[in-house]
This record gives sequence, C-alpha cells and structure tokens, in this order.
Amino acid sequence: MNKVYNKVKWQVKNKIIRLTNSRKKIVDKDKIFVFGSGRSGTNWVSDLIAQSIEAVVIHEPLKVNNSKRVQEVGFTGWGQYIPEQDTNWSEAFLFFEDLLNGKTINPNHLKGSLIDYCQKHTLLYRFIGGNLLMPWVIQNFRLSYKPIFILRNPYSVVASQLNHPAWYSKRTTFPVAIPKFRYYDVFYSQYQPLFSIVRNRVEMFTAMWVLQNESIINNSAAHNWITVQYERLFVDPQIEMKNLLKKLGISSQREVNPNIESKSVITPLVHNQQLKYKASLKEEEIDNITRILAASKIPESFYEPFATS
Repeated sequence: MNKVYNKVKWQVKNKIIRLTNSRKKIVDKDKIFVFGSGRSGTNWVSDLIAQSIEAVVIHEPLKVNNSKRVQEVGFTGWGQYIPEQDTNWSEAFLFFEDLLNGKTINPNHLKGSLIDYCQKHTLLYRFIGGNLLMPWVIQNFRLSYKPIFILRNPYSVVASQLNHPAWYSKRTTFPVAIPKFRYYDVFYSQYQPLFSIVRNRVEMFTAMWVLQNESIINNSAAHNWITVQYERLFVDPQIEMKNLLKKLGISSQREVNPNIESKSVITPLVHNQQLKYKASLKEEEIDNITRILAASKIPESFYEPFATS
C-alpha cells in the first residue's frame, strides 16, 4: 500500500514540476552550479548559499538513482570528463540542455518543497563528483553566474569517506585498473600509473580525489569559476559567504546559519575543522594519503600543511 501511495505521490509531484516549468519558464530562472567531490562539504556549502539567496537546491543531477537519463547517457561514476571543445557527445550536451530547461528535473532532485520550486527565482544545482565536467559546461552553456568549485583538503575528505556508509561498503581489488570508458585515452589513462600503486582503500579514495581534482586545481583557466575553500568557510562562514556572494555579484542582507541541518553531517561540528581528520585517521592512514598525493601532480604546498600540522 505504501509503495502505491509513494508512487502516486511522486507522479503528482512530477506533474506539478512539469506544469511549473511550462508556465513559469524555468529558462528565465537564475541558475548556480556547485561542483565538488563526495564528502567535500558540498551539501553544507550548497545549503548555506541557498539559505543566503533563497534558492532551491537541485540535488545530484548526475546520480543514477535520481534519474534514469544519467545511465542512458552513460556518465561514469568515476567522475565524468569531457574535453572543453568536444562536440561529439550529443547525448551529454542534450542532457545538460534539458537540465537547464527543467526537462530532466524530477521530485528526486528537489531538496525543499514544491512551493519553493514554484516560487523562488534561483535554482542551485549541486553536482557531487562532477568536477571534471566544469570546464566543458562553462565552454558550452550560458550560465547566470560563474560555477562554484568546493575544495576540501584530501585528508578530511578521505577520513569522512571511511566513516560514511556509502563509501564504507565499497569493495575492490588492488592494484586498481581504471575501466576503459569514454575518453580513457584522452584523459583517464594518465592516472593509471597512480592507481597501479594503490594498495588499500585509503589510497584508493585518495587516488580518486586526485583524479577528480588535480586538473581543476592546476587549470590555468581557474578564473572562470569561483573556488571555495571548505576550511576557510567553516572557520568564518559569515565573512566567507559575503565574499562569495560579492564574487557572484549577488547582494544579500541575510545572515547565514552555519549549523544548518544537512544530510551529509554525521558528526558534530568541531572548532578546529582543519585537524578534525586526525581524530579518526591512524598515522599509517595519513602516511597512505600522503604517499598517493606525493605521486600526483597536486602541488605539495597544497596538502603539506595538513599532513604535518
């Protein structure tokens, strides 16, 4: 009975979304794209931004469970890469075009009420694990604002993944072979040597963080997006949020509530967020993370303070 009720409820909500898109013209709504790796604080940061500007969060448009269209297009769960100038993957282009037009938005994507979706003028799309798509999206679509790239230190990211059920259950064999999916030769193959030295889950999570963030951190076109350092935002959310909104060109007098509820928060917030990971990582695990980072092209100046503080 509950399954039937939930299915009917979902269908009704979906119809309301379709009607809203056709009448209100979603193309006229402002749109903000937020990118970040899993467990990088994307939920918390997105909620802070949405709270500050009264936006509606479109949750994980690239998640297979949220839309069958993602699987049909063939996006990889490793973090999809598309070359900036690529025009050959028409299915991917149409997916994002439909996403901006609201055609692929369904009740699974909404974090908030239908009333908010109908009335609020700004949509905030939260892409978890979609970092590598950011340069291509910027090149091919007109966005209302510069995309936001959330960057959290890899030690904290891995520590959070190790303690989260969605990652804790992941199993694989070592060393790791990267599947030869689309753009393997163009992009992913360069990371095979790194994955070939992976010996355990900690190093696997670190290598995945490198794959999804290295090219963005080292990208010479970083001025095309706004990088938000999670640790800085955590220490002083009021000031950092004002700075972010200023960069976006958005005025807001609303004070942010940093203790906003978020599904991603599974442990109490602590004052010294930069060192929080040390309470849950063993010295051997910290060494494992450092080993993989040292074998990557991530600047040592980026991660060294976290490894030794």
